[in-house]
Amino acid sequence: MILFSLLAAAMMFTTPTPTQISQLPTEIIIIEGPYGEDDPRQQGPVPIIASVMGETIMVSFISDLGNVSVVLSEASEGTIYQAIVDSSDILAAIPFSGNAGNYTITFNLSSGVRYSGVLVI
Repeated sequence: MILFSLLAAAMMFTTPTPTQISQLPTEIIIIEGPYGEDDPRQQGPVPIIASVMGETIMVSFISDLGNVSVVLSEASEGTIYQAIVDSSDILAAIPFSGNAGNYTITFNLSSGVRYSGVLVI
């Protein structure tokens, strides 16, 4: 029993492998509009949560925003994904290669409001 406890404790403090690390979700910070993060024009909570999980960007819509135009672009490649997503479905999966680069994901609402986030790999 003591040996089992020691092994369990040792496993808790081992360094995760690169595969384990790549499987952890990475949150993408989404902000409203073309403003900076500290700009007072950004008001209220952002109704979109996005995170990278392996080769997919998972998007959660906290409220029904209607049809949302989603654009994923990379600094040197330009637009690599573009689609209209129905936010009433609550979740959307965006295919993502996971290749190194500077990515921007933009959500354009029919009301003209724009949300975006940056991901550097």
